[in-house]
Amino acid sequence: PLDGLLSDVEDLVTVEDYGDTWLRYSTPEPERVNPRLLQQLARRGTPVVTLSEVPRSLEDVYLRIVDE
Repeated sequence: PLDGLLSDVEDLVTVEDYGDTWLRYSTPEPERVNPRLLQQLARRGTPVVTLSEVPRSLEDVYLRIVDE
């Protein structure tokens, strides 16, 4: 469960969505932030089952740029 986890990771990542046992976030520097995030979760004793990149379609990227 994410009990208290969101407040612990908000200084590292932007939480985009979450459920009872999962979290989706974004970061502009995943190669730097992901190892730090995993270390922080390990210190809390929070198990990580999987960590994966969610690919964006060209349409998603275009709509995000147009929206900004």
